Amino acid sequence: MLQKIAIAGSGVAGSNLAAWLAKSNYSAQVYVYDPQLNYQKPCGNILLPEALEYLAVKPEVTNFIEEYEVWVNNKKIVSFSMDKNSSWMVIDKEKLVSSLREAWIHKYSFIRKPVDPYEIRSDYELVIDSRGPFSSNALRKILVARGIFEPKRDIEDRIILNFDTVNIGLSWIFPYRDKLNIGYGALKVQNPVERLKSFVESTGMGVFDKSAVRTSLLTIDYPLSRAIEGNVVRTGEALGLVLALGGEGNRLAIMSSKILADIIIHNENLDVYKKRLSRLFRETVKQGFVLKLLSSINDHKAIENAMSNLDVGFYTKFLLGSFNLKKAFLAGLKTRVFLRGSMRLYLEFIARYLSSFI
Repeated sequence: MLQKIAIAGSGVAGSNLAAWLAKSNYSAQVYVYDPQLNYQKPCGNILLPEALEYLAVKPEVTNFIEEYEVWVNNKKIVSFSMDKNSSWMVIDKEKLVSSLREAWIHKYSFIRKPVDPYEIRSDYELVIDSRGPFSSNALRKILVARGIFEPKRDIEDRIILNFDTVNIGLSWIFPYRDKLNIGYGALKVQNPVERLKSFVESTGMGVFDKSAVRTSLLTIDYPLSRAIEGNVVRTGEALGLVLALGGEGNRLAIMSSKILADIIIHNENLDVYKKRLSRLFRETVKQGFVLKLLSSINDHKAIENAMSNLDVGFYTKFLLGSFNLKKAFLAGLKTRVFLRGSMRLYLEFIARYLSSFI
């Protein structure tokens, strides 16, 4: 059993991992580093039911989603409902992280300062990098703006995902208690706050209030090919586990941190870690590839047409975290979208995808 462990970052992934160690009465010395006492990372606050069994504490669910709308460039293309057992949940993410911290903070040491895992690796047997987008990796990131606004119109238990093919981005409208969680982020937009304001005002759904807007970084890339470097192990967004097209990262952070916690608790060889993450890796690689492909094409109308050719079944699976690359490819062929990628891009995708099976 390991005797001395450091966890850099106590957001969703880091705190969930530490909470599972604490719940198992793992008796090693565990030191958790984080400069923030109160966790804040604005996002959509969405969680899929699959994540619940991987969470060390039960989240507070503020809304259950029943109806889903997918828009492209402010035009609705599909709407549908899902079985309640599969439906998205809106959670209080800050409260979740606070509850996770409560599960371990009286057992392990909390050190309020930022830390580079590679600078402290000689002091510990194992160092876990769970710093999310602030990890010192070279993955591509964008700035996302999100606000919790008063509603002008009640969307009830409905969500709207609006894909921006001009700037290769996404805006969303989710319910959050009796308010609206509205956000925007895009590859080609450096100031998402102004775009967010335009979106809120154009839809007429909420009352824009700049003081309610917060920004954060979001990783949108391939995951890192190496999850382990010596005695440093990455998990969650620090590993690049974010689904690039929709920005989903909470579920992947929760699942990857629980998988890593189980390996530590059962004193298994860390070499099994990436193998157990293979499904998450493949989904992340597929969406990372499509995002790279779309960002290399300067024909937003062709992308819009390709997305409009996709059916309800495709978008249902997409919202459940499964990207059907075959369907997307066939839809893209009709507008020649998938014929415009470079050979280098395709070869890189194939190599990354195949490596997720190793």
